[in-house]
This record gives sequence, C-alpha cells and structure tokens, in this order.
Amino acid sequence: FLSEADEDQPGTDKDEDYYQHKSMVHEESEPPPSGWVTCQNAGLDPPPVLRKSGLMVPSGEEFNTLEHQLAKWAIDNGIIELVLG
Repeated sequence: FLSEADEDQPGTDKDEDYYQHKSMVHEESEPPPSGWVTCQNAGLDPPPVLRKSGLMVPSGEEFNTLEHQLAKWAIDNGIIELVLG
C-alpha cells in the first residue's frame, strides 16, 4: 500500500490507503515501480509509476551508514546506559 498511516494505530484499517500492489516475494524488499492499483476511497487515477531517487545504500553496505555507525559508537561507549541508567 501507498498510504498515510494513522498516528495512533498505523498498519490498521484506520490508515488512509491511496494505492495498492499485490507484491511477489522478490518485490518485498522495496516498492515495485509499476503495477499499482488506485484505492477507491482516496487514490486518484492514474496510479503512480515509482522510480528510485536520492541516495541508495549499496547491497551489503546497509550497516555502514552514519546511522548504524553512530548507534554502534553509542553502544560501544556506554552512552545508552549513561543516558537511560
């Protein structure tokens, strides 16, 4: 689904769904570019065609991002225990 998640209960029928796609197993790691269907309640025709944009982390480098490096540093240096007790 391409949707607007409900703040209190995301992933439920309270979400506002605009487009849906029946994904195959090999398409579950990222949204497929085409094949989207408009949801009758909120989406507008035509459904979108998606394309990758911006920084993509190369396969195998997922744990080398700044976010992961910072988290590892915080854990290794006891920052979590210091802050949370």
